[in-house]
Amino acid sequence: MTHIHSDNRILAGLILSCLTLFIFGFSHSLQASASEDNQYITGVSLTDLTNPNADGKFGPLDSMQVKYDFDISKGDIDKNGRDFSVKVPEQFNLQTSFSFDIEDDQGNVIDKAVTDPNNHKINVSWTDLAVSKNSNNEIKGSFNILLHWNLAKITTSVKTPINWDLPNGASVSPNSTNVIVKPATNDDPDEMFSKWGWIDPNDPNVIQWAIRVNRKATHISDAVLNDEIGDNQKLLDISKVIKVHYNSDNGWTSTP
Repeated sequence: MTHIHSDNRILAGLILSCLTLFIFGFSHSLQASASEDNQYITGVSLTDLTNPNADGKFGPLDSMQVKYDFDISKGDIDKNGRDFSVKVPEQFNLQTSFSFDIEDDQGNVIDKAVTDPNNHKINVSWTDLAVSKNSNNEIKGSFNILLHWNLAKITTSVKTPINWDLPNGASVSPNSTNVIVKPATNDDPDEMFSKWGWIDPNDPNVIQWAIRVNRKATHISDAVLNDEIGDNQKLLDISKVIKVHYNSDNGWTSTP
């Protein structure tokens, strides 16, 4: 189990898996629609970072990356104002407020974004650079956010539609995604590998991260486990390895 801290979002864990907490954004050209929420969003995609081969069926604790594509027509920022918001579907938890930048392909910040857990939104404000670019050019781009399931709004084991509430239009897709979230399972004595993370209840800029190897207690020879830390994340030097012994009653004891 480990800890993470960072200026933007700092991630701590034994080993981290390409987590792109709340970061990224790339832009270049633009188009728009006209609803208060999601007015510039043209597409959404959902990726399970815990199990990339999930194929529509997801674990209840899986880390889900939502990618939003946006498209702003020439002059729309000046016409509609600098601010817009993205409504996060109720099936995802959005428990803390945090900010992140959205950059163009040259690393220039064109958006300042902040999550609003009270209204379940991401509020975006275009920078002076974006306003200047949009006066003569369309701007297209995308940004990612890492979310987890809100199990209070999901019935496990049955098909659940995620309504993205996107503006109407031929270029907007999809407006909903059907998912099946599997129920939590009991401890699996044959498990070989598992990892999970959670936001520190005392500091939303810290993520606790844990990884479990060889619950099955079988012999492993020359195992190597690699993982990566995403941009704007930093691994804190506060980690430890614990040896755990499970017993027949599904209890366990540990030693450093």
